[in-house]
Amino acid sequence: MLSERNFALRNEVLKLKSGVGSNAMVTTEKWVTNLEVEMKRLRAKVECLKAALGDTEQCCQALGDVEALQIEVKLAVAKAIPEYKVSWGFEFDMERTGRVTYEFECRVALERFWVKYPNLSVEEDLFTNCLKDANV
Repeated sequence: MLSERNFALRNEVLKLKSGVGSNAMVTTEKWVTNLEVEMKRLRAKVECLKAALGDTEQCCQALGDVEALQIEVKLAVAKAIPEYKVSWGFEFDMERTGRVTYEFECRVALERFWVKYPNLSVEEDLFTNCLKDANV
């Protein structure tokens, strides 16, 4: 009797294990499927973030290049201005500007003179070309 009872209990335990095992297997397979879907979604998100990171790195590199160029331009300007001031063209332009200013001031002085003294005249025109100045 005891052996029959052990045999019956053993069969019942095996039935329960097989029932629980199949339910556990189905549940586990559902979990695996859900986790695979979640993994695919996360991989897609990672790829998207990698692409965004690449774009961000390119922007950072471009920003660094722009800053380097700004510094280079500032240095070039700082170097070019003194070089231009030393050049012959700058000195000639400054001399010419001074001459033009001087001529303008003389013409203004002559006009004021003629307004103040209309009957008087100036013997020599200051702005005529003299032969001795032609070679200068």
